[in-house]
Amino acid sequence: MTYYNISENLKTIIALNDIVYAPANAEIGIVFAYLGASDNKDNGVESFADILFSAMSTLVDIDNPAIPFITMILSGVLNSYTTNTPSSLLAPFSEISERYLATYMQIDTDLTTIMNDPITYRNTEYTIPTELQLPAPFTGKTTISINDLSGVVIPQPGTDAFNNYKDAFIIGFQYALARQQVPILGGYAIGGFEVNDNPEFWYTMAMPPPDVDTYVWTDGQYEIDSQDLGMDKAITISGTRMEDFARCAGQFCAQVGGALVVVVARSDTSITYIKMYMLKNFVLEDESGWYLGAAGFYGWLFIDDGFGNTLNKNGVAYRDEVFRKWGIQYGAQIPDGV
Repeated sequence: MTYYNISENLKTIIALNDIVYAPANAEIGIVFAYLGASDNKDNGVESFADILFSAMSTLVDIDNPAIPFITMILSGVLNSYTTNTPSSLLAPFSEISERYLATYMQIDTDLTTIMNDPITYRNTEYTIPTELQLPAPFTGKTTISINDLSGVVIPQPGTDAFNNYKDAFIIGFQYALARQQVPILGGYAIGGFEVNDNPEFWYTMAMPPPDVDTYVWTDGQYEIDSQDLGMDKAITISGTRMEDFARCAGQFCAQVGGALVVVVARSDTSITYIKMYMLKNFVLEDESGWYLGAAGFYGWLFIDDGFGNTLNKNGVAYRDEVFRKWGIQYGAQIPDGV
């Protein structure tokens, strides 16, 4: 066993914890600013741990066999706080930023103690959170021991590998915080459809039969517009061929901002689709009082247009995932696309 390896690896993990703190903490202010809200409520030990677990999970996608040890150690230490909470994390805080500061300092304290005396603490073992998706050969691993750090070399600060997993952590932190807070504080719901699939909200673009010789669409046209919003902001995207649909639908989503077009049926001669909107103050069957959020919010949130085209490579998440899987009201009722 190499105790030196244990100490050096713990030093690197501590360095990561320290270096990501400032930029990750800044993301808290950014997320709340885009939500038009204030960071004035503690989300508690377990809910904040969920954010950090998600951030740590992004590290395992990096192609380096030593990186999963960072995820397992950090998540194991953090997981121990949810079952045996240190006194420094017990009291409610006034904001999430304060909880992050206390958590990051507690992690530093605990790992520094072990780093300075690896012989005494070599058999310390942590339980890995079940929600972590670890790569092979760690799939199914449930615990991590300090001893496990003796046989690996984790890339240290100043290396490209370190910078890669540092950046991955910050991106993962932003994603997890936004996913947690948007449904809680955003005031958004998914509108543009009825629970009973009211045909009023379904649209079909049909084409006449193709020329029997060339099978090329030469006439017929369709429009995707935002008139159903009942707003002054009228956007119309037109096309004349089936091949135009994905391009035009993506343009529509990008221009409206908070829109998602879902194709629910298609044939050689028609496409049936539904238009969904991420609206503020939307309630089913209410005909007014709801509205689109700020264009800047949607531009920050969405990576793509819903049809495979990148709008903002630094966006938080993909459009379809946000609409369907983030827990935003009515999002789970969106029909499957084809």
